[in-house]
This record gives sequence, structure tokens and C-alpha cells, in this order.
Amino acid sequence: MSPQLEVGLRLADLEADRRTRLDCAVDVWAFAELTRARTEWTKTLEEGNVPLVSQQVVERQAEALRTALLRLLEKRGKAPVPRDLTEDIRVTRDLRVLLHWIDAAAEANGFDEFRAATQPRP
Repeated sequence: MSPQLEVGLRLADLEADRRTRLDCAVDVWAFAELTRARTEWTKTLEEGNVPLVSQQVVERQAEALRTALLRLLEKRGKAPVPRDLTEDIRVTRDLRVLLHWIDAAAEANGFDEFRAATQPRP
């Protein structure tokens, strides 16, 4: 293991809070990428059973998807998105669900079609 990665791993291990430790690991991984040590760091993280994406990154991705979905629905519906749909979208955190909804919005010819396409199937 390179000295830089070893120091990064030791610093992350010193952190008591799991989320902060994960964020430190992700930051070190980003720097490892810049130093061409990404493969080594990825292996180190996997061996330590550490996910490669922090919750903070996932939350930012979800917010970007929610914003894109609302914009797409507004454009496709040619009107402001109804309040109930806006609220359902704003509270959704699951990236897979949001991606599915974006696909549905791209194909829907209005808000009712979008609702029908995104309703859970019995």
C-alpha cells in the first residue's frame, strides 16, 4: 500500500463517527484517483467492507434527480406540476425509483399518464 493511502486509512480509522469515517474514506479515494492509486484504494476499501459512495453523495444525486424530474414533468405537462406529485417527488430518496420516474415522465403525455405509470402494481 502506498504511504499516502496508509496515512489516509489511519486517519479515517481514528474517526469515531461512522458517517464521518466514510466521508474521510471517500475523500481519500478521490485523492487516490488523482495519484493513479485508485485501484489500490478501491481494493483496500472493499477489503474493509466500506461502501465507495458516501450518503452525502447519494443525497446530492437524489436532489439532482428530483430537480430534473420536476423540470421534465413541467415541460411535458406544459403546466406547473401538481402539488401532490411535487410532494411525492420531494420526499423520495431512492435513486432507482427516481430514475424509473424520469423514464416514465419522458414517455408520459401528461400528469395522469405519469401517475398511472408510477403507481405501484398490485
